Amino acid sequence: MIRRSLDLIMPPMDGELKEVRMADTTLDSFIEELESSKKTGCLKASSDHHKSRAAAILYNGRVLGCLYSCFKAEIQSTDPSLKLMLGDLAHSESIAWVYDLPENVVLSVSALFQGVPVPRSDEYDARTYMDKVIDLLGKKKDTACVAFNLPSSRSTCLTFVYKGDYIGAFYVKDQVFKEDIEFVHDLLKEEEHARAEACILPPEVSDNEEFGFSLSHTKTLI
Repeated sequence: MIRRSLDLIMPPMDGELKEVRMADTTLDSFIEELESSKKTGCLKASSDHHKSRAAAILYNGRVLGCLYSCFKAEIQSTDPSLKLMLGDLAHSESIAWVYDLPENVVLSVSALFQGVPVPRSDEYDARTYMDKVIDLLGKKKDTACVAFNLPSSRSTCLTFVYKGDYIGAFYVKDQVFKEDIEFVHDLLKEEEHARAEACILPPEVSDNEEFGFSLSHTKTLI
């Protein structure tokens, strides 16, 4: 369950990531670096002591979404997950990894955490729904994430739309990002019972400089 949930967060597209051992720094210094550099990408953390894993999506040094899981706690929403993550990072045995992701990917992914789910009452199959919702997102210039549950492969595919433009898909099972929309079409051909859900990021949210959670402020609450 731990690995399965955190696998929803993309690995670095260029393969480059920075490892930070908390024994070599302080949590305050680590947070200051992320905020001052306005890091956009991902922060992942591991604690053997707490048997926990966590991942946070970063945009301009703020957290847009966070997943935390350990053997004794259920997966929770971003606010409590972030507090638990930072609490673990305050311990010297914890390890963090930081890497960049493109702004358009980060904001599209954040729709899963900060967005508004699109209600469904239709009977469209996944491919038809995909075509219709991506066309609608394009007309409205929306930023969104369309998630496909793929029961045959027991996996998930996340497709990203940024300001109306389709930018690619992340296939969770293989941990790969593909820009070609035909990649998703081919997956859906093999998935008769695939189910699609879309979440749209409201423009007024992403345009707000206080969008997301402050690492430094959250740290004072743990």
